[in-house]
This record gives sequence, structure tokens and C-alpha cells, in this order.
Amino acid sequence: MAEESEAYRAILARHERVLGEVPYVHLVRGAAKGAQRLLVTIATHNNGARYAELETVERGWQGDVLALRDPLNSYYLQEDAGAAFDAVVDAVCAGYAPADVVFFGASMAGYAAPRWALRRDANAVVSNPQVNFDAAAVLGWGELRANILRIPRRVNLDELAHGERSCAIAWLHGRHPMDVDALRPFLEMWLVTPGMSLNLQQHPEETHRYLINDSKHFFALVEGVLAERAMRESTQRLR
Repeated sequence: MAEESEAYRAILARHERVLGEVPYVHLVRGAAKGAQRLLVTIATHNNGARYAELETVERGWQGDVLALRDPLNSYYLQEDAGAAFDAVVDAVCAGYAPADVVFFGASMAGYAAPRWALRRDANAVVSNPQVNFDAAAVLGWGELRANILRIPRRVNLDELAHGERSCAIAWLHGRHPMDVDALRPFLEMWLVTPGMSLNLQQHPEETHRYLINDSKHFFALVEGVLAERAMRESTQRLR
């Protein structure tokens, strides 16, 4: 793991909290800095105890931040099918309108991001997420497969039903067999979830990798799903 910077340690000292046994960071900006919006950054596979993108979002995001990590590589499910992490997400997100919340994650964290976005009718930006654990275990590499098979209570995204939703989701995917396969069941899920918008961005990359270029690209994706959600809700109000 990269050495923690002074800025990173300062964020933890001011904003890290614990609910139950789950540590998390809730960075609260105050109304003057656009705190009506919440960006949830979710650390991915093998990120260890480090929160993802903390310094980047602290500098570049004009809103509140919730940061989560899962050192066990359990896809934020651990021993209880995600109940402990769900409690943190529900407690923090209760203070924000669902339309103003964006979950962000890649690969393992890309599984958690749409799970919580759909659960709370919020929004998501994901890069090469996993959707169905059985398929990912077959098509993934050895370490990923071993981590999936260690999860005692696996919850496949494509087996969840949510009814009508207003979620706006940006989905970046490459051409690794696991990533192509993950898209198919999610498209089927989208078809039976009225109101959810899905912006697919295809990349020619043949390997399973992070597809966001830099912080400018990242924030453009986040602002894009928020704008898409706001536009659709404004249109609905005018009808």
C-alpha cells in the first residue's frame, strides 16, 4: 500500500467515524460548499485499509463525501450479507435526497455501488463492475475467484428486484470476458426496472482494468449522472 500522505492522515483525524464495527469517513462541507450533494467513494479489491480517492475528492468535489473500505475483499458483504455496511450507508444517506447522492466504485466496489444506488434510489458511476458472483468466479482470475468463494452469503445483483426507480447510472466497461458477461444480466435487470437510466461507455480494453482516465474524467462522470437525474426529474414535474 502506498504511504499515507499528511493530507490523507489529516482527513482521517477529522472525519473518520465508526458505526457498529465499520469504520468510515464522512466529510461534511457545510451548506456554503454544496453540501446538499453526497459522493460515496468505495474502495476496490486489494485496497486494504485505505479509503479510495480521499485526497482527490477532498480537493475537487464541492459537496459531502462518504468513504468506505473493505479490507476483507468481501464485496462489502462480509459475514452478514452486507447488513453492517448497509447500516452505515443508510444512516449517512438519510440526510440527503436520493437524487443528490452518487455511489462510485470499480470492479469489487463497482458491485457495491449499484447495489446501494438501487437500494436507495440514488445514482452511480461504475467501472467494470461484477454483477453475478457465479459468473465472475468462473471468468475471473484465481485470486478474485478465491475471494468470491470465501463470501459466506453472496448476493447477486441480477437476483434483486427493486420495482420502479429513478437511478441514473454511468457504466464503463471493457472487453474482458468477465466484464462483457457482467453487462448482460444488468441489462436484463434494467429492462425490469422502470425509470432507471443507464449510460453505457464501451472501451476497447481487453484486460480487466480501471477505465477512468483522471480526476477531470471522474468528476465529469459524477456531474453527468447528477445532471441526467435532475433533467429527468424536472421533465417529470412539467408533465
